[in-house]
Amino acid sequence: MAKIDAFEKIYKKDENIISRNIAGKTVLIPIQKTKENHQDIYHLNEVSSFIWELINNENSVWDLLKRVENEFSIDNKTAKIDLVDFLNDLESLKFIK
Repeated sequence: MAKIDAFEKIYKKDENIISRNIAGKTVLIPIQKTKENHQDIYHLNEVSSFIWELINNENSVWDLLKRVENEFSIDNKTAKIDLVDFLNDLESLKFIK
Protein backbone atom coordinates (compact mmCIF):
# COMPACT_ATOMS: atom_id res chain seq x y z
CA MET A 1 0.00 0.00 0.00
CA ALA A 2 1.35 3.42 -0.97
CA LYS A 3 2.21 5.86 1.80
CA ILE A 4 0.17 9.06 1.73
CA ASP A 5 2.21 12.25 1.93
CA ALA A 6 1.27 14.12 5.12
CA PHE A 7 1.30 17.35 3.15
CA GLU A 8 -1.55 16.06 0.97
CA LYS A 9 -3.80 15.84 4.02
CA ILE A 10 -6.84 18.11 4.10
CA TYR A 11 -8.05 19.24 7.51
CA LYS A 12 -11.51 20.16 8.67
CA LYS A 13 -12.34 22.36 11.66
CA ASP A 14 -14.21 20.70 14.50
CA GLU A 15 -17.77 22.01 14.63
CA ASN A 16 -17.48 22.40 18.42
CA ILE A 17 -14.97 25.25 18.07
CA ILE A 18 -16.13 28.83 17.70
CA SER A 19 -13.73 31.37 16.25
CA ARG A 20 -14.15 35.10 16.74
CA ASN A 21 -12.20 38.17 15.74
CA ILE A 22 -12.04 40.49 18.73
CA ALA A 23 -10.22 43.79 18.35
CA GLY A 24 -8.25 42.41 15.40
CA LYS A 25 -7.23 39.23 17.20
CA THR A 26 -8.59 35.75 16.52
CA VAL A 27 -9.70 33.66 19.47
CA LEU A 28 -10.86 30.04 19.48
CA ILE A 29 -13.47 28.99 21.99
CA PRO A 30 -14.29 25.31 22.52
CA ILE A 31 -18.00 24.76 23.10
CA GLN A 32 -17.31 21.55 25.01
CA LYS A 33 -14.31 21.29 27.28
CA THR A 34 -12.29 18.09 27.14
CA LYS A 35 -9.13 16.93 28.83
CA GLU A 36 -7.27 18.13 25.70
CA ASN A 37 -8.76 21.63 25.57
CA HIS A 38 -9.03 22.70 29.19
CA GLN A 39 -8.72 26.46 28.57
CA ASP A 40 -11.74 28.66 27.92
CA ILE A 41 -10.16 30.75 25.15
CA TYR A 42 -7.19 30.21 22.83
CA HIS A 43 -5.56 33.32 21.33
CA LEU A 44 -3.97 33.09 17.87
CA ASN A 45 -1.16 35.20 16.48
CA GLU A 46 -1.27 36.70 12.99
CA VAL A 47 0.16 33.67 11.18
CA SER A 48 -1.96 31.19 13.15
CA SER A 49 -5.07 33.26 12.43
CA PHE A 50 -4.26 33.22 8.72
CA ILE A 51 -3.82 29.43 8.75
CA TRP A 52 -7.01 28.91 10.78
CA GLU A 53 -9.02 30.81 8.18
CA LEU A 54 -7.59 28.60 5.40
CA ILE A 55 -8.57 25.33 7.10
CA ASN A 56 -11.79 24.67 5.23
CA ASN A 57 -11.90 21.00 4.22
CA GLU A 58 -10.52 22.01 0.79
CA ASN A 59 -6.93 23.21 1.24
CA SER A 60 -4.22 20.59 1.65
CA VAL A 61 -1.28 21.14 3.97
CA TRP A 62 0.77 21.91 0.83
CA ASP A 63 -1.77 24.62 -0.07
CA LEU A 64 -1.52 26.06 3.43
CA LEU A 65 2.28 26.02 3.27
CA LYS A 66 2.44 27.87 -0.05
CA ARG A 67 -0.10 30.47 1.11
CA VAL A 68 1.85 31.11 4.34
CA GLU A 69 5.14 31.46 2.41
CA ASN A 70 3.59 33.95 0.00
CA GLU A 71 1.58 35.96 2.53
CA PHE A 72 4.39 36.40 5.05
CA SER A 73 7.44 36.22 2.74
CA ILE A 74 9.18 33.56 4.81
CA ASP A 75 11.40 30.72 3.68
CA ASN A 76 10.04 27.22 3.12
CA LYS A 77 11.87 25.62 6.05
CA THR A 78 10.59 28.14 8.61
CA ALA A 79 7.07 28.08 7.19
CA LYS A 80 7.00 24.28 7.21
CA ILE A 81 8.17 24.02 10.83
CA ASP A 82 5.71 26.67 12.05
CA LEU A 83 2.81 25.21 10.05
CA VAL A 84 3.38 21.63 11.18
CA ASP A 85 3.78 22.73 14.81
CA PHE A 86 0.52 24.70 14.69
CA LEU A 87 -1.40 21.89 12.97
CA ASN A 88 -0.06 19.39 15.52
CA ASP A 89 -1.24 21.68 18.33
CA LEU A 90 -4.70 21.96 16.76
CA GLU A 91 -4.88 18.19 16.30
CA SER A 92 -3.84 17.48 19.89
CA LEU A 93 -6.54 19.88 21.11
CA LYS A 94 -9.06 18.15 18.79
CA PHE A 95 -9.79 21.48 17.05
CA ILE A 96 -9.21 19.93 13.60
CA LYS A 97 -9.71 16.50 12.09
